[in-house]
Amino acid sequence: MLKYVDVFRPARLKDEKSVRCRVLGATYDNKLLMLVNTTSQTSVEEVSSKGESTTVISFKKYIDIVSAHLSEDHELCHLTERIPSPKGFSFISTIYHIFGNAKSKEIQYDSPIDGFFLPGSANGVYQMIHVIGNRLTHLKITISKRSVEMEKLRGGIHIPNLISYHFDYNLCTLIAIYSNDKSVFMSVFNMLSQNFDSEPPIHVNVMQTSKLPHELALNPLSHLHLPYFHNANNRFYVFSHNNKRCVIQQLFNGPETHLSFCVSTYPQVFNHIINAPNISSDVPLCFARFDSIVIVFVPNNYICAIDAFLTPPSITVLPKCLANSFCSICSSTLPLENNIVDLDTGSIFNIELDFSKLIPFAPALDQSTWYSFALIIFRVQRADYLSQMLNLLVLINDVDTVQTFFSALLNNYSMPSRFGRVAVRSRSGAVSSFTKTVVPLRPPSHPSFRSSIGLSCKEEVEEIEKEFPSCGVVSRKKAFRHAVKSLIEKKGSNQIEISAKKALNFLRKQNEGALLIRDSIDLWINTFHPDDFWKMTIMFVLQNEATFQSFPFIPCLKEELGILGDALCSKPMRQKFESVGIMPPSEDPGPDSSYWKDRFSLSGSSSSDSTITTSSRVFHRFEGSEEILKSFNRDDQFD
Repeated sequence: MLKYVDVFRPARLKDEKSVRCRVLGATYDNKLLMLVNTTSQTSVEEVSSKGESTTVISFKKYIDIVSAHLSEDHELCHLTERIPSPKGFSFISTIYHIFGNAKSKEIQYDSPIDGFFLPGSANGVYQMIHVIGNRLTHLKITISKRSVEMEKLRGGIHIPNLISYHFDYNLCTLIAIYSNDKSVFMSVFNMLSQNFDSEPPIHVNVMQTSKLPHELALNPLSHLHLPYFHNANNRFYVFSHNNKRCVIQQLFNGPETHLSFCVSTYPQVFNHIINAPNISSDVPLCFARFDSIVIVFVPNNYICAIDAFLTPPSITVLPKCLANSFCSICSSTLPLENNIVDLDTGSIFNIELDFSKLIPFAPALDQSTWYSFALIIFRVQRADYLSQMLNLLVLINDVDTVQTFFSALLNNYSMPSRFGRVAVRSRSGAVSSFTKTVVPLRPPSHPSFRSSIGLSCKEEVEEIEKEFPSCGVVSRKKAFRHAVKSLIEKKGSNQIEISAKKALNFLRKQNEGALLIRDSIDLWINTFHPDDFWKMTIMFVLQNEATFQSFPFIPCLKEELGILGDALCSKPMRQKFESVGIMPPSEDPGPDSSYWKDRFSLSGSSSSDSTITTSSRVFHRFEGSEEILKSFNRDDQFD
């Protein structure tokens, strides 16, 4: 499920031996700063994912550098050096002017020091976030001919009791978790705004057991020479999606306990501790994010998928086999999203999703796993992932699994309504995932709201009804009206226009889903070349679910299914499928004998081996079609 791509391997290391490398930090152009050490020389390299490297700064001596950061214009470089001391280690923070001979005064402290420059500069003036121990300071940096001056920025961000922080290089936002008057808060600062606008602080829950040993936290105070250090006594993964925040904390209850972590979301407060009973607590967690999906994993041992966008979040512990990797169990997430470092070998890998090689693990894929796959594809919206999933369904050769997957996938596109939640138990862990169940569309009683919806919104709904009509009995306009009413019930009558825009976004999302499915089917056919039976099976189940859930018409799907039905279905079957709207009327139905003449020997004599083989194959096809047909016989969900 996770694909590991070897990246950030400096080309110069192929020709050099007896060198030690370490990841020091990231840059604004998605490169890594890496330390290259020999016994007599030290250099900081800026390395691209393809291995192209540029020397940022070098020294003709050995220096144990634990972190570094480069200004956006590549003028300044901040380094933190670790030196032995009677208490263990001390740390020296220095800023160097790369294209001059100037440098700042050294700041030495017994706690780890970290720093990163904020984007942009004006007239040689830079800004920097500087962290010493648990104190965060906002600095103003100026360059003169002989020195680099640092001073505290008046009106900047200054946090004395810092617990954890994360800087998003893409969004340029600083997320800080800190204590204040016996409470813990989380603030999000926009570092691109002139006044560093912050959202109102959110009260968050920080577990006491989130404090980790130095070795587990990868803290520079540990007596280890690791290929990556993390300046904290904890391991928090914080990410934002729209107006929601998700915090994942690794927990440590002692060396003899098992691995555990806590998932929390805000502002809708949700806290849940997840245990991994057969994994030691002294291994670091790794994280990879795909849209709103966060994959929490330990290579070769554990994997969990979390969708924090849902309320409450969907949490599914996936089968252990999906965590297979050639990376060691001791690995760590890097500052660049979806990159990890193997702490045993120093190799760096980019994490991608890959559903093309899961057939050996098919027996372990339970119902909750298929729900999770459907949710991931719904969030990520990539045709290559869905085409790989279609091929996996063919290889598994189980119609019930096809039905389960497509039902879950289209259910994710369903419009807002009053729905229940069904807990699905996972075999691979004792964590529930949640899926929507379709309920009858019974519009709630509410005063007329049509006059309050803008004209442009109404016109777009009319256009959607024409271009992407519904497959089922509920029109797109009716679904839109019901969604607006459901949202008004939740938000209040003064939110009609906002509710209408949200409902319209759901319609657009469904349209995108219909086009995604069309592109995925084409890619699946062109890449994997399935036979006609499986083309029909996949398209049949998909059209069946689309009709049942009143999903938008998938371009050309019904017509292609009709062509396949003419070749593979008997006349009674074809007529049944036409009557329920799964296939279009046949243009040339022909006599029913044309279907059976090549399938059974009409003379009564013993048939040849080839005839027996053909008849057996067709029988299984007919049996599969009957199984699909049974799944369609349900009561109409709408009044």
